[in-house]
Amino acid sequence: DYTQNNFALELLPIGTSMNRVKFSWKMEGLDADWNQPSFLNLASYPNLPSGDFELKIRMFDTSLSQVIDERSLTIHVTPPFWETWWFRSITIAVILTLISYFFRTYFNHLKQKHAKDKILFFTDIAHDIRTSLTLVNAPIEELGKASELSRESRYYLSLAAEQSEKLLLV
Repeated sequence: DYTQNNFALELLPIGTSMNRVKFSWKMEGLDADWNQPSFLNLASYPNLPSGDFELKIRMFDTSLSQVIDERSLTIHVTPPFWETWWFRSITIAVILTLISYFFRTYFNHLKQKHAKDKILFFTDIAHDIRTSLTLVNAPIEELGKASELSRESRYYLSLAAEQSEKLLLV
């Protein structure tokens, strides 16, 4: 586990006496070179990062001229869940979903605002047209009350009044 990342290994020679051998080790992935052979028989690695490592151990005779035995040990430190591929995939999926949701919400808001602006525009235009028609209709009615108009003028005036009323009702 990533919380259990301190590693210590006591090295004991089997079949030979302790004072006649020296140990040397190298952790593949961490150590560049083998450590100097010594009578120290404790290999210790604190705070190992997550990943796979191979600890190689050599046992030398006291003259250091001959390797008596060599062994290796594979060590796996599991990464924390937030460093795993599945957690990163879920995180990316959640972030993309949230971004998509916010964009969709924002575009819907823009559409609604645009629709409201259109309605307001047409309402304002209709109001302006009705106001103008009301202002035109009043003089037409006053002209219709005049007695000195010819029959043709009265016909055209009644036609204008009729059309003006029709537009006001729409």
